[in-house]
Amino acid sequence: MRDPDRIPVTLEAVEQYWQEYPDLRLGQLLYKIANECGYEDPFYMEEDELLAVIEDDIE
Repeated sequence: MRDPDRIPVTLEAVEQYWQEYPDLRLGQLLYKIANECGYEDPFYMEEDELLAVIEDDIE
């Protein structure tokens, strides 16, 4: 089972990232991040990859 403590950390990061791109819808935002991770579909993206993209872009 995956660690449930990852959920609030991930959602907080997505919220901060979304503030940088307020014109994007949530699905568009997730597809943008997935594309930066090298995926065509966010279904396969792991949270650590998502967080790495967000951290790199926000800094």
